[in-house]
Amino acid sequence: IYITASPHDLLKRALIAKGVQPEVRLCPWNDLIPKSKCIYTDDPTPEKPLIYHLFGHIKDPFSLVITEDEFFDYLIGITINKELIPEAVRAALTSTALLFLGFRMDDWNFRVLFRMIMAQGGRELLKLFSHAAAQIEPEEGRIIDAQRARRYLEKYFISENISMFWGSSEDFLDALRQNLGAG
Repeated sequence: IYITASPHDLLKRALIAKGVQPEVRLCPWNDLIPKSKCIYTDDPTPEKPLIYHLFGHIKDPFSLVITEDEFFDYLIGITINKELIPEAVRAALTSTALLFLGFRMDDWNFRVLFRMIMAQGGRELLKLFSHAAAQIEPEEGRIIDAQRARRYLEKYFISENISMFWGSSEDFLDALRQNLGAG
């Protein structure tokens, strides 16, 4: 299961290039998203994985979550339509190791996703797994005290068993590739 905040098909194209046939579904946060694009009852497999677009897809403009007001509407919508979120997605968010890749921890996409995960039933199971987040260094100028922000994020996320990797997504993937090759 791939749960993505990206509204693009890059992940789908990459998986197809590897010879698999992904199923794509959208999060049902508003009534303008056709239910047929949300409902998923299969069991995902490595040959037929599920790609779940949390914040919409570019081909379905009404599914996109872009503005601050839409983020609030999104939170209300997923609460109302919780039963339309596939069971496989809900289970993946609470009973597997998670990798947060490509987010800034202070961005709305991440904050809404993280709060959604923390509000899931069964979230206690997350403590059984180690999680990782590749985090770009807090920027001077964007954040008043970047070092303090970094210490705060580390302290906050370690309480949720999330290890921080400070660097770009590319740096993280390079380090992961090296570590897997060494093991």
